[in-house]
Order: sequence, then structure tokens, then C-alpha cells
Amino acid sequence: MVKTARMPAVGFMLLMLVAAVWLALPMPQEFPALDQVILCEHAVERHGDDALEARRRLFDCKPQYLRWKFCPPGSKYGSSVVIWCQPPEAAICAGMYITLGGIEKTAFLRPCHEWGDCQ
Repeated sequence: MVKTARMPAVGFMLLMLVAAVWLALPMPQEFPALDQVILCEHAVERHGDDALEARRRLFDCKPQYLRWKFCPPGSKYGSSVVIWCQPPEAAICAGMYITLGGIEKTAFLRPCHEWGDCQ
């Protein structure tokens, strides 16, 4: 019985340790400006014209339609920021994943509702 009484305390301590490490991770203070993103060839090599079209739409997007989300470590693109343009009633949206330092990871077109999932 003594062992089972200690298990919840050990679990709680482990949870507190994980929370402390998570809070200590560097988080972005602000997202890089879209016009300061360093573009890379991977997007065009992997996605071709979709990447070029995604970039064009993003740079032409009205500010009120731009969406930003921080993607945590462990998501498909790791610690990154996803930026997408979601005009009213759009079904397909242009977007890109960038590093916290402002370097493009990839850019492409996809259904609007999928951009916020960090996948």
C-alpha cells in the first residue's frame, strides 16, 4: 500500500517537471514580418507552381485576412510559425511554414481549415 500511495506524488512531481521545462523553452516574442521572411528553394522544388502561387497570394493578402499560429516542438514542422491567407468564403488558402528566425520551410496551397492544425 505504501508504494501505491507514493505513485500519485511521483506522477505529480513528473508533471510539474515537464511543465517547468515547457515554460523554460524559448517562445517567440513576436512573429517575423512577412516581407522579412527569407525564401528557400525547397518550397519550389517540392511543390512547384503551388509554392510560387502560395507566396504570391500571401504577399498580396490584405492584413485582415492573414492568420498566424505558433507550432510547438513535436509538430510536423517542429518549432515554427504557420502563416496563411484566409479571405472570406475561401476554400483553398495559401500558406507557408517558417522557422522562428524567419526562414521559409515550405509553402503551398491547401484547404483553409487545415492550416491551423500545424500539420
